[in-house]
Amino acid sequence: GKPSSFHRNPGVLDRAQDLGNIDVVHCMPGDVIRITGPGGGGYGNPAERPAADVLADVRAGFVTQSGAATDYGVVIKADGTIDVEATDVARRASGAENARFDFGPGRTAYEATWTEARYDALTEILAALPISWRFYVKHVIFRAIAEAPEAAAPDDVWEAYSIIAARHPELPNLGRMPARPTKQFA
Repeated sequence: GKPSSFHRNPGVLDRAQDLGNIDVVHCMPGDVIRITGPGGGGYGNPAERPAADVLADVRAGFVTQSGAATDYGVVIKADGTIDVEATDVARRASGAENARFDFGPGRTAYEATWTEARYDALTEILAALPISWRFYVKHVIFRAIAEAPEAAAPDDVWEAYSIIAARHPELPNLGRMPARPTKQFA
């Protein structure tokens, strides 16, 4: 699939800006924001998608005939039917039947640090905060966890928040915070 994008004033030569991944955007009068959602890359190996389903996608206009051949290894004849022999050859030649997608070592390390339990804790914290605090708190917690990634516990996220809240008394006590922080996060 295609990744998402977030742009301010697309197509305006002197004002166009790729905003990347951002939480808060301050706009000026006349600014236009374009958000493009990610494309559905699907699940699993494209060469394992049933050829009849790929053909249905071509007929519906979701995939081009060229895309069917390139991305799925499905060859469609001029009469609009699947060329079964050519499809078998194309799928074997690509080696795609044995391919497995890997996000790479960076993503693996990131997910080892940011476990589902840690993200759940972060989401619970951010959802309870006033919007104006979320960006700041999120980024301070991210830095804190990056400094101590070896302890993959959601309690570390709560502890980081408790330190932030101690520095900023206007932040709410969210109940799951430790009584006295034991770590020194930034």
